[in-house]
Amino acid sequence: MDRLFAPYAEMLKKAGWPADAIHSRGDLEMRVLERPASAAHLYEIRRGGRPIVSIAVLEKTRFPSGVALYRQYLDAIPEGRLCLGALRRLSPASKALLLTEYECCLYDLANEELLVSTISPEETEARVISALAPGALDGGYWESLPRRGAMQWGKDLGAWMRVWSAKIGRQARMPPDALLAMIAHWLMAWRHAKFADGEWPGVEIAIGSGMASARLVRLTPAQFLEQRLGAVRRRFPFGIFKAYARREDEMWTNLEARGVLSDFLAEAVCISAGKLESKNALWAFSDEALEHNAWKAALTQDLRVGRLLRRDDLTITDPIVADVAQSGYGWPLTLIEELTRYWIEENLKRKAEIERRGPIGLQLDFLRAEPAGLHPQGYIADVAQYALINSFRVRTRTAEDRIALGALIAMKMMELCERYVLPLGDCPGIDAVFDAG
Repeated sequence: MDRLFAPYAEMLKKAGWPADAIHSRGDLEMRVLERPASAAHLYEIRRGGRPIVSIAVLEKTRFPSGVALYRQYLDAIPEGRLCLGALRRLSPASKALLLTEYECCLYDLANEELLVSTISPEETEARVISALAPGALDGGYWESLPRRGAMQWGKDLGAWMRVWSAKIGRQARMPPDALLAMIAHWLMAWRHAKFADGEWPGVEIAIGSGMASARLVRLTPAQFLEQRLGAVRRRFPFGIFKAYARREDEMWTNLEARGVLSDFLAEAVCISAGKLESKNALWAFSDEALEHNAWKAALTQDLRVGRLLRRDDLTITDPIVADVAQSGYGWPLTLIEELTRYWIEENLKRKAEIERRGPIGLQLDFLRAEPAGLHPQGYIADVAQYALINSFRVRTRTAEDRIALGALIAMKMMELCERYVLPLGDCPGIDAVFDAG
């Protein structure tokens, strides 16, 4: 047991945890950009053989208070980002304690939400360790912690976007309002990197026997343009993104803006996964009054998408249509999720029938283009793409609507593919969702 963890281990013992409940998970060597290497010692608390809390004890590191992070609309420092990534790889525990000699941060690992922050060992023992006692956990400690709702997540992200649209706009000589739509696209690319590679841009984590390493490497504007924006443009080639591509290219290759864009990328690492969930990000990308009014109208809508779709076998004759002016951004995202679930169930039935009877002939309308995502044997090979491109349409009001909603739709598709373990290839026909007539 390392020197820094010894006093915290004593606190856990006083709280009721036996010594054999605390297990070492080895060390984590960290390097953040050009800073000297630092280290963290990793542990976990187990109960009945099941990990309850993961712990990282960081050397030579100081955490700002949760209030200071909140005022910057951030959720972690870079070292914290590396620790959260490593702990998620090493343990199925749902919560993480990041400890320094003085400070403590308690996180929900699923969405990287900072739940409790303390700035002294005494405060940590009173507010965190005592609340982690076995009896306190049985009493529903996790459930009693205050949590951010979707609207608060979105407002925080929106405020952060506005700060950066002003900073970048000054250097690039572009109005901040015009930049907000672009930043939505950049965040879509940031989320796509996690979807495609398993880690946030610039984060490299390697897990070995008894030793892990984590690095945060500097991502240059040119690299972000080529690797991240390039990849998301290929997978989700919305026409509106193509229309803005030249302006984005000029932005990310603008020598005068290179410094501020590098700072933007460095700070984006400190944004939590929760802020980039589509249900939360929509409150950053949309108008609060529109969403409130839209959801009042949406409450009267029918969610039984199987009854709303007009189809002949796997040919959709009348997709479900949403109108942003009436239903905001939230209702279209709800419809996409329901359609995906509907086609997952339908596809399972078709696969079961194929197993019994062999390949099923596809009944297609030869006057229409073949639906995206089909397999020749008669089932849907790419359910996420099929459900969206063939079954859904949305009417928008402005180009900004299309950018924001395109980013949210892409985020939603990535979430659904992760949740239901669905494949997702490039979506060349995705712009059809905006062809609502």
